[in-house]
Amino acid sequence: MDITALNAIGSTGTINQGTLLVESCPAGSSTTSAQTVLTTVAGCTVNGGYYIDASDLEVPSICPIGDYCVGGGAVGTAGGITSCPYGSSTELASAQNSRVSICVVSSDFYIATGALNTPVPCLASFICSGGTPLGTAGGSVACPVGSLHASCAGSSPSTTVTVSATPISVATPDVTVTNTVPSASSASTNVVSMVLLAVSAAMVAF
Repeated sequence: MDITALNAIGSTGTINQGTLLVESCPAGSSTTSAQTVLTTVAGCTVNGGYYIDASDLEVPSICPIGDYCVGGGAVGTAGGITSCPYGSSTELASAQNSRVSICVVSSDFYIATGALNTPVPCLASFICSGGTPLGTAGGSVACPVGSLHASCAGSSPSTTVTVSATPISVATPDVTVTNTVPSASSASTNVVSMVLLAVSAAMVAF
């Protein structure tokens, strides 16, 4: 920025001589001062989407990817850059990165109700594609049945059928088999009786 010794006419009409800034505030900054000529670059305020890098205090830098820069600091003072919350990022370096809501949710994260600026890691058996801006709840979808998405691998509910077999007791009746075999003495008695009957019958015949 050019600094030149000028003669400036004050409001009283007198000539004020001193070191004044000839140019307006640098790109990425502005002033609300009523002065028509600024006496120091510190009178310029950094615009949103810019920050002051320590390597060049008098030139605002565009907010880089992954950060947001709300502005409001004085040119000449390093700072004004903030990283997006964990699980989110800005998509590119831009002067539009001026607020936290410009950060978008990363893949495998989602926004829970009640913590709209804090991304949460995706739960098991859910798909979180990311891409939504901070400040909006959502971004988590349950795995559809049969989904081949990496987040759903092995998460499909399995159905286990347990068959309980109750032993059936069959009462087998006791079967007693009795084989009646005539004894030798009984058989002999029967033969004798038959012989006697035959002899008696013969005698009667005579």
